[in-house]
Amino acid sequence: MIDTKKRVFGRWRWIVGVIGMLGLFLAVASDVVAGELLAKRVVLDNGLTLLVSEKQALPIVTVQVLIKAGSVLELKDKAGLANLAAELLTRGTKTRSALEISGAIEFVGGSLASWGGADSAPASLTVLKKDLDLGLDLLADILLNPVFAEEEIQRKVKETLAAIRKKQEEPGVVAEEALDTLVFGDHPYGRPVEGAEESLPRITRTDLQTFHATSYRPERTIVAVVGDVGVEEIVAKFKARFGAWRRGDVPEPVLLSPPPLDGLKVKKINKDLTQANIALGHLGISRGNPDYYAVQVMNYILGSGGFASRLMTNIREEKGWAYDIDSTFVARLQ
Repeated sequence: MIDTKKRVFGRWRWIVGVIGMLGLFLAVASDVVAGELLAKRVVLDNGLTLLVSEKQALPIVTVQVLIKAGSVLELKDKAGLANLAAELLTRGTKTRSALEISGAIEFVGGSLASWGGADSAPASLTVLKKDLDLGLDLLADILLNPVFAEEEIQRKVKETLAAIRKKQEEPGVVAEEALDTLVFGDHPYGRPVEGAEESLPRITRTDLQTFHATSYRPERTIVAVVGDVGVEEIVAKFKARFGAWRRGDVPEPVLLSPPPLDGLKVKKINKDLTQANIALGHLGISRGNPDYYAVQVMNYILGSGGFASRLMTNIREEKGWAYDIDSTFVARLQ
């Protein structure tokens, strides 16, 4: 039986969803939607972009951050650098230890997290309105003052290496990563965000500090705030905590788009399995393409709509050729 599976991680779903949300905010922040503004857009003096949507139904505030500090910026021999830097943000700052950070946010029943992505490094914060000041203090601290302690680096590298080895036991993941390499070649999109077994041990504390200093800048940052908070209130709170965050003095890196495919490419990986995992694909469109939303709808009809999709109806339900089949559409900045 053919088993066509896609790799789905909670974080990737979140990243794609947030990128879509922020893109929508940017597109319509100055337009009227159903008689109301979807979000108010404010740019601070240092270039940090705030998108604020006031929702008073519940006394909760959620803050989503996207910083253009993804793996697309790293070199092949340092693959995993961007992800490692992002995941270490919550593992200690100049004023708080990892335990103090986790203890403070858990004490108020909130959540604070950061991780790496291909185009950006996301971070998220959710707290009750009454704990917003504490939450923003912690968020500002991890973004602006990480220390990248050597013991935390070694611990995170070991955890990541173990996760990479574990993935090799998942046929669907192996197939998808092989597909990425075939489609994108040597472009960073062709490499796993978490890096590789041979590259992670090469990353040093100096590498992390340099990457943070050059890539984590306010003009490269978009923040979406949704919840029980007014625009003027949240702008004042962000100015107090991020106003001194200085713009970078390093020119924006020139990022090349993935090269076009020069024909059919096939890679077969033999494993002792009773089912086959088949992944096929090609270059898509960038996130800024005007057809982005039309393609999302098309893909839902084709294969991401579960049992309502054409692929599932035809290949599984009618012909019984596969247990699972679907399609995925991901638009990245390049």
